[in-house]
Amino acid sequence: MLNIDYYAAHNRWSHFSAGFKVALSITYLLLSLFAHNFTIPLLVLVTTTFLLVAGARIPWRFYLRLLFLPVFFLGSGCAAVLFDLAGNGSGRALAQFSLGPVTLVVTPNGWETATTLFFRSLGAVASLYLLILTTPVSDLIALLRRLRVPSLLSELMVLTYRYLFTLLETAGQIYRAQDARLGYSSPQKGMRSLSLLTARLFVHTLDRGNKLYTAMEARGYEGEIRFLDHREERLPRLQEAFYIGILALLPVLLTVGRLYLWP
Repeated sequence: MLNIDYYAAHNRWSHFSAGFKVALSITYLLLSLFAHNFTIPLLVLVTTTFLLVAGARIPWRFYLRLLFLPVFFLGSGCAAVLFDLAGNGSGRALAQFSLGPVTLVVTPNGWETATTLFFRSLGAVASLYLLILTTPVSDLIALLRRLRVPSLLSELMVLTYRYLFTLLETAGQIYRAQDARLGYSSPQKGMRSLSLLTARLFVHTLDRGNKLYTAMEARGYEGEIRFLDHREERLPRLQEAFYIGILALLPVLLTVGRLYLWP
């Protein structure tokens, strides 16, 4: 989490227009979600990976570690779609596996559905990574304010984002203190220590929330948090033409996909 925040503020795209990055990410996201097979989401995944690693200069090892998290969950979820029970009207089988009295088969329909679901979801996640890893939260808040989003929503975003780091730091301190006292030396002690950590974290959250509100009132809070806006850096002309070309290429990919790749 802390590394994500660091790279969002320290990359080659951090000072570029937040509106451009939001539009690019949403476009890629919609392309992935509405694809009828895995071809377009795979192209989205490759393109966003290239833009992040080669364009924004996000370390590729860090980016691959981030991708591994959704891959693990998507793989376990798609396995339920991939396999079917033998003799369940599954038709021709591409492969089959025997687990005791149960025989699992992989059918062409199950394979197509599972791969489409996997790459569609992974392409959508990569599209969001394109926004998360290149845009600081302060730029997103400034963009929301320019779009006349209600201030209540932007303030809730700021406070929630701020408290994520506070809770992570507090939970780490409590965990290290418990671990130093052998609080996780056995499964029974681990469950008890985890319940105590959760309870303590809840109390700490309420206490910090009250202190934060008191501090804001002491500094003249009148129902709206003031944010400092800054001027965004304009893209060099060559890079601007390149990124506009990327956006212009997306409808072409969509048209080609509908004509030749999608049913």
